[in-house]
Amino acid sequence: MSLLSSTLTIGQFLAAIIKIATISLAYWVTQQSLDRLVRRAKDGKEILTKTFYKARHPIDFFFKFFFFVTLLHILFGDFSLFTPFKTKDLIKIAGLGVVAWFLNISIGTAADHYVQDQKEKYDPTAVQTFTKIARATIIIFIGLSLLSVMGIDTSGILTLGAAGSVVIGFASKDWLSNFFGGLMIYIDKPFGVGDWIKCPDKDIEGTVMSIGWRLTNIRTLERRPLYVPNSFFAQTAIENLSRMENRRIKHFINLPYKDFDKIPGILDDISTMLKNSTDIDSEKPIYVHITQLAASSVECMVYCFTKYTEMDKFLLAQQHVMVGILKIINEYETTYGLPVSQVIIQHVDK
Repeated sequence: MSLLSSTLTIGQFLAAIIKIATISLAYWVTQQSLDRLVRRAKDGKEILTKTFYKARHPIDFFFKFFFFVTLLHILFGDFSLFTPFKTKDLIKIAGLGVVAWFLNISIGTAADHYVQDQKEKYDPTAVQTFTKIARATIIIFIGLSLLSVMGIDTSGILTLGAAGSVVIGFASKDWLSNFFGGLMIYIDKPFGVGDWIKCPDKDIEGTVMSIGWRLTNIRTLERRPLYVPNSFFAQTAIENLSRMENRRIKHFINLPYKDFDKIPGILDDISTMLKNSTDIDSEKPIYVHITQLAASSVECMVYCFTKYTEMDKFLLAQQHVMVGILKIINEYETTYGLPVSQVIIQHVDK
């Protein structure tokens, strides 16, 4: 019975007025409480506070919609008299939409919080993966719930979807392999966004810009974008250069045979220089030894690790080591062993 009905009794009229007054008061109290909470959450730094502040619009929309629909229901009666849906069904549909809206904003806010404010604790790639999976799950759940509210049987849709997924699976085998390849990247985490990776077998090297469900975008050393299918990484070795602890210096020097008595002292001084260098990691192996008696010189190997992984710092540290080796060789008044060719001329009597 609506408030505008011509057969409305005085008791029903008073009851309707009381309902409108009660709903209006409840709406006013709710709006005042919501406004106060929003003002408190405006400058909040906690994840729940930031999420509530950014998701205030769907909450406010739902209360206004609920009040408006309830008021129209009291005035004009059930919505089934004018629309295919009952009043409670409209409220359910609006509620599901608001829930989807609220969860989408909440997930995005949480993802931004963990990636930007707490990137030291959380892997950005894992956060993005969870965000995509959560949003896809919400879409499926809300979609099925809306169909159920509208009176559509979802069991047939689920059965048809299961049968169709088999057909689609055969038709999109490559796409599925890339999808599961991307999923394994997210799970195993051989690399993440921002890592510098290298695939020696395929001559691929560069910085990972993004990881999608089908393709991974790599910026090569020539600054060119390279799009690699995710299934590729399941079939090849991956070298993650961003996760290495040190960079190696491996250099060979050649000293002349005529100064063989000076070579042990030269090698000892080079070894001492490396152990005392601020650029070299003394906790890692340091080798300075003779490795080969070559044709025209004594070959010696200098093997150590720098403390740096950045290319510019590594090259500078390597330069310091090379200059130090040259100074030590010069202090012993010797030189690098140069290739020597010996020509033997034999006189033959006729």
